[in-house]
Amino acid sequence: MDIELFMKKVDKKPYPKHWKKFVDKHYIEQNIFFKFGNKCLCTCCEHEFKAGKGFNIGELKECPSCHNKFVVFGNSIYYRYKTFRKDIIMCQKIDGKVVIRVFEIASYFDYEIKKMVRDEQEYAREILGVGSFHGDSIYFYLGYGRVYHNCDNTYWRSYDGVRDYAVLPCYPYNKQNLKNNTIMKYAPIEEFLRENPYCNYLQALKLAAYPSFESLWKMGLKNLSQYSYKFKKTGTFKKRFGVSKNHLPFIVKNDLTYDQFNTFKILQKEDMNLIKTYKNFTIPRLRKLKKIFNLEHIDLVSQLNLVNDEKIEYILNFVNAKELGKYRQIKDNFLIYYDYLTFIEKLGFDMKNKKYLFPKNLKSLHDKYAQEVSIKENIIISTSISQRFLDLSPYIYENEKYIIYPAPTFYSLEEESSNMGHCVRSYAERYAKGTTEIFFMREKSDTTKSLVTVEFNNKHIIQKRQKGNDNTTIEQNEFLSEWENFRNKKRKIKLLEPTRDLLVA
Repeated sequence: MDIELFMKKVDKKPYPKHWKKFVDKHYIEQNIFFKFGNKCLCTCCEHEFKAGKGFNIGELKECPSCHNKFVVFGNSIYYRYKTFRKDIIMCQKIDGKVVIRVFEIASYFDYEIKKMVRDEQEYAREILGVGSFHGDSIYFYLGYGRVYHNCDNTYWRSYDGVRDYAVLPCYPYNKQNLKNNTIMKYAPIEEFLRENPYCNYLQALKLAAYPSFESLWKMGLKNLSQYSYKFKKTGTFKKRFGVSKNHLPFIVKNDLTYDQFNTFKILQKEDMNLIKTYKNFTIPRLRKLKKIFNLEHIDLVSQLNLVNDEKIEYILNFVNAKELGKYRQIKDNFLIYYDYLTFIEKLGFDMKNKKYLFPKNLKSLHDKYAQEVSIKENIIISTSISQRFLDLSPYIYENEKYIIYPAPTFYSLEEESSNMGHCVRSYAERYAKGTTEIFFMREKSDTTKSLVTVEFNNKHIIQKRQKGNDNTTIEQNEFLSEWENFRNKKRKIKLLEPTRDLLVA
């Protein structure tokens, strides 16, 4: 099909007789009340009236003249740049093809002439049985489509997005005339709509525009007929559906949905329980897991839909897929098993010894080794944090009321996090490695009581929080500003010595 030539024929097709009336009907919804002083203007009927106390800007009100309900606009910048946008469609038949033409109607209030300025722009077309197309008047940026008005659509490009234009408000059409002399003429559209009441007539017509729709319905594949555009191939049953025709009775009996059918194509097993088990898997994911595992190991594979590939590959570095499928302890515990392997590797276990790779009491050993790893890592982090305290101790600062000092230990971070109700403990590793600085601000009268937690980086305080992440007071901010200046000075100055009191604070 020559799309460019067809689009030129569409351009020459006149609009329906009452199209303007249909557009105006939808424009009514895009009117406003413009309030100036104690007066209001209805842009629909152009009636001007005195606004009482109840006519507040931003509220939905009823016009005393035309009785339509609109929002009250004011003269602020917010309302000055407010544009109403709405999409509507018309259906036309050209050369035996039905075309859905998509228009955006837009309007805004012109404050100089005190009237609504309106315009409609066609920006998309859907040729049933062929595809969807966007014109030059629509531009996409970061996934958002913007329609530009007063623009000629000189080029139409294919659109493969998911937007369904058939659900938009449509200019009235004659159903029989629309499908006469087309491929949809004898399609079982009415029967389809009776069993799929959530579809409208145009949506059904879009499906019927593909020859596969009628054949799928007649074969008893009613659920698959909802995806007639996915079965456009011609030829043998195997070529069209990707499975042997011997499976047709099973597919018809269970009236497989499109997702179930795609799962079945990979499994190639007439087992509905198996199909339902893997119904939430993406097809690429299921294909990949089939290459690695025997999909009959339901206890194992059914857990892996949301497990990332890195974790699966990590486990397969130490055990093969066949052994993993036979390991009964892994049922509903795949992630626990992954954590367990990372623990025993960190603790220096023999990663070739099956005694360690396939423990009989997975959960209890997981908890035991998790604690051992935590202790081991905490010792390393705590040592580094204590060294950081010594490195940053020259920046201890005080005035008559407050003192600020670097976090002295790993356990002090945990205690600060618990006392203050925030997540400073999660900064322990970054603090230990020197990628950020954590300081505690206290009242000198009680240095053991948490007051403000401070993060300092790149010569600036980037976080300062009281308990429950509350903002600091003006007095506290003044002290912290003094300290920040002190922290950034590079001249010699007499500094406080770190004391044992701060280490245990």
